[in-house]
Amino acid sequence: MSVTVIIPFVEDRGYLDKAIDSVKNQTYKCKLILSQSKNKVGYNLNRAIEKCTTDYWVYLCDDDILPIDSIEKRVEAMAENDFIHSKGIFMDGDIYTAHKTGILEPTLNDLLQKNHIFGGTCMYRTSWHKRVQWNEELWTGEELDYHLNLLKHGAKIGFCDEFVYLYRKHENQKSNYKTKAYTNKRKAAIKKIREAYE
Repeated sequence: MSVTVIIPFVEDRGYLDKAIDSVKNQTYKCKLILSQSKNKVGYNLNRAIEKCTTDYWVYLCDDDILPIDSIEKRVEAMAENDFIHSKGIFMDGDIYTAHKTGILEPTLNDLLQKNHIFGGTCMYRTSWHKRVQWNEELWTGEELDYHLNLLKHGAKIGFCDEFVYLYRKHENQKSNYKTKAYTNKRKAAIKKIREAYE
């Protein structure tokens, strides 16, 4: 099966070369699309997926890294699934911490209660883009909305019991904006996303 890795980004925050190298060094040969614009991530992903000619696609944030066998492990787990999620690791300098995996095959109702999917560890069947696209207006919770939408439309989810994604923690990432106002604004946005699928 053929695979495309999409790296959506606005500007290089100093890690883009490492992300690209981690794609080029994969044990499973794959295509690479760099999708850069000043628009939100949903826009960049939709534009890139429209160019996909492969069976599956995954995305990689410009500041993160794929382990060398990331694509190979995910392809093995796809089988009859429409999308899968896997296990990831947080990189904080020299400290590596495994993310605690939640429900392995969450339903729409499960995701309405809690997000059990580690962003970036998924693989998607490209043909689903004809039915479900990324919301281009969202500034947060984009993945949650996309996964809820896939499940709403009957997509089958599976789980890959492998560590396939290295998530870099650094001072310039969005999730580090820890002000009370930002936290409250984000919680309200996530609540609104979930309400749309209840």
